[in-house]
Amino acid sequence: MANYGLDIAEKCGERKYIAHAQSYIGAAYINASDYKNALKNFIESEKNYTSIKDSLGIAMVNLDLAMVYSNLQEKVRSIEATKKAAFIYKNAGRDINYAVALIDLYSSYLDIKETDSVIKYLPIAHKIVENRHQLANAYVYQHYGNLNIQLKNYDEAIENLKKGLEVNKNIDDSGLNSNFYNFLVSAYKEKKEFNMSYLYALKSDSITKAIGNNYDRLKSLLSYAKASYEVGENRQSHNAFLNYIELKDSIIGEEKLKEIAALEKFYEAEKRDNQIKIQQ
Repeated sequence: MANYGLDIAEKCGERKYIAHAQSYIGAAYINASDYKNALKNFIESEKNYTSIKDSLGIAMVNLDLAMVYSNLQEKVRSIEATKKAAFIYKNAGRDINYAVALIDLYSSYLDIKETDSVIKYLPIAHKIVENRHQLANAYVYQHYGNLNIQLKNYDEAIENLKKGLEVNKNIDDSGLNSNFYNFLVSAYKEKKEFNMSYLYALKSDSITKAIGNNYDRLKSLLSYAKASYEVGENRQSHNAFLNYIELKDSIIGEEKLKEIAALEKFYEAEKRDNQIKIQQ
C-alpha cells in the first residue's frame, strides 16, 4: 500500500508527498525488522524534505532514522539524528515534541553510559512533560531509575522506578512495565536484596509472556534466570536459561531469513532493471 502511494506521489511530482510516502515505507520496513531497507527510504525521505525546506518533516524522519540507527547498533548516528530533531522542534516552539526528542536522546546516552548530559538536561524535559504527557513522564522516571543505577544510587533508583510504575497505571503500557521490572531487578540485585530481585523478575517474566515481543522476552528471560539462581531456584534458572538460548537462536535465524529475503528482492530488482536496459 505504501509503495502504491509512492508510485502515485512520484507521478504527481510533489516532493512533499514523495517524502511522506518514503517515510511510510520506511516505517513498514521497521515493523518487518528490515532496518537496512528502512534506512534507505528514510534517507531518501529526508533528502526530499530538505529540498522543500520542510523542517518539521526533517525532524520527524530524523526520529525514525535514530530508531533505525539504534537497531543497527550505530549509537553515535542515532544520537546525532535525535539531536537534529530535538533542535528543530525547539526552534519551532514545539515544546512537547522537543521534550520527547530529548527523552529519546537520553535513552541513547544511558545506553553508552554517558550520564553527565542526562543529569544536566533530563530535568528540562521532565518539567515540560510532567503534567502534560504522561507516557513521556513515565519514560522520564525510567531514565531517572536507569541513571541512578549507573550512579550507584540504588534507593533513589528504586523510588524513581516505582513512581514510574504508578504513572504507568493509567496508561497501562505493558512493554514499559517490563522495562521498570527489569531495572528493579538490577537495583535490588545491587543492594543484595535477592528476594526482591526475584519477585520483580517473576513479574517481568509474566508480563513478557503476555506481550509476545521476542526482544522484551529475551531480556526478561535472562533477568529471570539470574535472579532465580541467586535465590536457589536452580531448576527455574536452568529452564529460563534454556528458553533464553532457544529464543535467541530463533531470533538470529529469523533475522538471517529476512536478510536473505531482502537480498533476493534486491537482485530481482537489479535483474528487472537490466532487462529493461537490454530492451531499450
